Amino acid sequence: MSEAATGPDNCLALREDVRAPAVLEDQALAIEQAAAHVASCAGRHATAVQVHLTVQQNYTELHQTLVEDRKRLRDMKENTAAKRYFGALAPTCCPRCTTPVADLAQARGDQATDHCSVCGSAPPEDAPEDTTAIDQLSENIASLAAADDQTRTALRRAEKERKEAEAQLDAARRAMAAAQAALPDASVLRRQLDLERLRGALKEREATHARAGGTTPPAPEEKILEAAYKEADVRAGKASKPIMDRVSSEIFDLAVRLGYDNLQGVKLQANGPMKLQLDDGPSWFQKVTEGEQLRLRMATLLALLRVGQQHGGRHPGLFLIDSAGAQEMIPTDLAETLQQLRAICEETDGLQIIAATANRELARTVIPDDRAKIAEAGAFMW
Repeated sequence: MSEAATGPDNCLALREDVRAPAVLEDQALAIEQAAAHVASCAGRHATAVQVHLTVQQNYTELHQTLVEDRKRLRDMKENTAAKRYFGALAPTCCPRCTTPVADLAQARGDQATDHCSVCGSAPPEDAPEDTTAIDQLSENIASLAAADDQTRTALRRAEKERKEAEAQLDAARRAMAAAQAALPDASVLRRQLDLERLRGALKEREATHARAGGTTPPAPEEKILEAAYKEADVRAGKASKPIMDRVSSEIFDLAVRLGYDNLQGVKLQANGPMKLQLDDGPSWFQKVTEGEQLRLRMATLLALLRVGQQHGGRHPGLFLIDSAGAQEMIPTDLAETLQQLRAICEETDGLQIIAATANRELARTVIPDDRAKIAEAGAFMW
């Protein structure tokens, strides 16, 4: 941790021998680059695996077809050779019952000279042997064998590329793990952050003292921003003053109508506080009773709505009052307040007021029947 001391100009100073090089940014950059390399290697590995699976499937199907065609060709050749061989034989007895062929021929009569003595079938015609099917199948097998060799070579190449991509991905992951392990632990990070804060405070203090001593004048950008801030503040104050005065006046009028009798004046400030003038002297919003605060709240919302309409405001025009009688209001004061709210609603365009109270008789007295929804004792409102 760096040591801090107070210089002659009350400025924080850091010892030069503890200014370690800024390696944290380099370590973070190394981790980011390692992560990007891992993502790239993972994409190449996924592509290599997919290519390998596709080539392997193609090779398996092609090789299976080649094996089946070779089996068919072998069967065809064996059948042809068998016919040629057995057709040339002249048996002397039946191979099953050992009956002499002469007796079989005698039993068959005249057919013995025209048909086979054993099976009785007619002798085959003297015609050249047809080898078209064997030739075509042989040509197909030759083409399949060449394609099989090419596919086997492609499969070996795809498998090699998959293994290389897998090795690259493993190496990238190990490099990322090493980069993450090189990061300092939480305590070291906190010390480095403290050191950077001290450096920032030192630079800020040095700049402040330099400007105070007159050695370093403010930059042109700082002058422009400061002048713009002052001008904007002046213009905002001039523009908001008449509006705030109008709102304050409207709040006063409405609060008096809502039953705040000892109120003599209201001043709503732009930053939120509300200053009051009462019969017994000045006061603030927080210091009056809850019933008076309720009247001031209702008056403020209504005033904002009214003044906003004059200046293009976008108030939604919906005013909800829940349990108005709970804020220290006696029934007569509450009735007067609700009657005034009804009058204010009728004289203000776009205003809707919904008030809720547990006093059914008061609601019947103040609110017209066509605009009241009252639940009798023991019944539900909705």
